[in-house]
Amino acid sequence: MSKQAIKIAIALTIILTIFITLVAGGVLIVINKLELAIKTASPKIVKIRGTDASSSIGVKDSIITWREEDGYNVTHVTTKTPPCHRAIFNPLMFIANKFSSSVTMKLKAVSLTPSTTQLENLTIVFEYDGVKYPQILVRDGSIIQSEGASITVAPQTMVNVIVIVKIGTVAFNREVAVLKTWLEWTLYSISVKQKIVWHIRTLDQKVEYTVFYDGFEHGNSSWKYRRNPLSPGYIGLETGGETIVRDPCDIYPPGYPCPQPENITDRHTPLRGFYQLMIGYRDFYHEPWAQGDEYVWTEVNIPSEIDGVEVKYVNVTVGFRVESWDSANYDWLDIYVIKVGDGGVYLIRQYNPNPGDDYSVFADSGWMIVKAIIIGLQGSKMQLVIHLRTHSDPYYKTWVYIDEVYVKIEFACFTTASLKKPVGLIPLGIKSFGNYPTPPIRRKKK
Repeated sequence: MSKQAIKIAIALTIILTIFITLVAGGVLIVINKLELAIKTASPKIVKIRGTDASSSIGVKDSIITWREEDGYNVTHVTTKTPPCHRAIFNPLMFIANKFSSSVTMKLKAVSLTPSTTQLENLTIVFEYDGVKYPQILVRDGSIIQSEGASITVAPQTMVNVIVIVKIGTVAFNREVAVLKTWLEWTLYSISVKQKIVWHIRTLDQKVEYTVFYDGFEHGNSSWKYRRNPLSPGYIGLETGGETIVRDPCDIYPPGYPCPQPENITDRHTPLRGFYQLMIGYRDFYHEPWAQGDEYVWTEVNIPSEIDGVEVKYVNVTVGFRVESWDSANYDWLDIYVIKVGDGGVYLIRQYNPNPGDDYSVFADSGWMIVKAIIIGLQGSKMQLVIHLRTHSDPYYKTWVYIDEVYVKIEFACFTTASLKKPVGLIPLGIKSFGNYPTPPIRRKKK
């Protein structure tokens, strides 16, 4: 073989090797030197983690990785969001044009597996120069828009990639679906594809976010109070310890059973910590003759979203303890939530450890915890109200302890049966203060 033939063979071998390498690498067939230069240079279309790719309190997260697969440089994007909640990543990722010339680009869906209705919403939007360009829309497991319009990206600028996800009732730490896409971009009439795979997952575990907590260890300044001015009871902090409490029989007229026993030892240990809130008549000689209404309430602003994740379920939890010689028809505890400007919902209504007319014998409920998941509070102000009603006679004392009060946002799914919604309820409370209904007449025990 001549030297010229050898040179030609070597050149053809090199060209063939380059061709095979380029094809195996997932790029297009070599057409000219310009295209070869673009495709063999270091990447100029770069994916960068966005400024809203995760949450500081853990209500959403994402992972972006890059690796070579079958010769392709593949970007894997994993989103983690709570089930039953819409979550927005804005932006989850930037796509940067590092070329010195403009590039046109768009995103195109290839496949979605599995096609599950539990993927209620997946929306991928390009935002550039203040304008949003929807690229891919998935609703209830079906791709209803598989590609977006091409946009022109100026040199040395970036596209914001906004992602909206809503997953149905799925357990935590589960992969719901995988969407495979191509990022198609063009420079000087040369088209290139880059593969992006989107993994849609639920959060690894349930997340709660506390918007209000009071264990009364630092006073009760976050609470307001109001009393019926004719019958002021006690509202204030109480530490742990023991107190001898008397309800003497000498004030009771004939026909009324004496309190049993007349003296008790109240061991008032807080539910947690060293302090609790006390309401009522423990340390009074007797209750006032007038009907008593003691209100304590606090106000909490409920956000509409937290770090781009919608707020739906508000967990209101209150520790309470009722001690009484009276009964539920005459002295009782209400705990309720008011959505300011709207209705309300009871957590506890007309509670006394002695039911009905079963008064005179001392009863202690012990520490109890009431918890309710309330919907419809997002973006509003709520009032949490503690109300002690005492009968319009001075007989059979009642008092209440409150501790460990929480208002939390729950990022999980809940069944309809477990939810409460503040609608149509006019609580006994603050708006109508001073307008008291006629108290019931105490029925004498047989």
